[in-house]
Amino acid sequence: MPHLARLVTTLGAPAAFSGADAAPRLEGDPSARLLVQRGDTELVVRELRGSAVSASVRFPAPWPRRFGGYAVSPDAGLAVFTGPHALRAVDRAKTVRWELRHRCWAGCAGHTAFDEYGDDRDHRYASSGSAAFSADGKLLWAHVLGPLSGEQPDRDRGEEEWLVLDAADGTVLARTRTRTSAAGSVHVPHPDPGQMGLSVGEGQDWLVDATRMRLTGRIGYPFEVSGLPRGLGDGTWYTVSEDENALHVWAL
Repeated sequence: MPHLARLVTTLGAPAAFSGADAAPRLEGDPSARLLVQRGDTELVVRELRGSAVSASVRFPAPWPRRFGGYAVSPDAGLAVFTGPHALRAVDRAKTVRWELRHRCWAGCAGHTAFDEYGDDRDHRYASSGSAAFSADGKLLWAHVLGPLSGEQPDRDRGEEEWLVLDAADGTVLARTRTRTSAAGSVHVPHPDPGQMGLSVGEGQDWLVDATRMRLTGRIGYPFEVSGLPRGLGDGTWYTVSEDENALHVWAL
């Protein structure tokens, strides 16, 4: 017998959806959720506190969404964009707070502007890293391809690294080699600011229940849903509507 899902709420997308934009995502802890949508030219964020919804905060994107990901601080005051060549932090005033350059994921010698590589197939389909803020917003964790700008590689090919940075100014506080060859990665936030999970996809991963390590059964919905569910860490999860203009939040 399937487990029945209960619709908790439906949230409209922060920006009008088009083929150039990504579907919205719900992030953050249960007390302060962020409704986020990444477009080709900007990142739109709305804060959700209980039933209250803030006005949209818009961060200009340095490169189109297919060339990298993003991370948003818990207070929605800073956005970090991950790209082929760099991490770039932008604040609410649309000012670049800091930038950390690293070896290109596409393996090129380096570019300083998007116009130099935007039409290059190797950059469009290159592997990529990711980033995430700690629960208190003071640290940024980032998966990049080393070496960093100004460093010499140990070998002809760079190595993937996991960095911990000061979110305020981009100072590297700690780093370690991941010894991976990623197609992509995803950070898994932890309520402890000193901890973070990193899932590195090397082409053979899909999805595992980390608590029980087994399937618990099927879920029945009151209407047809589309796309993959994304867990929110408090027993609820969400799915994206078929037209990708809204999120449905569910509980058992």
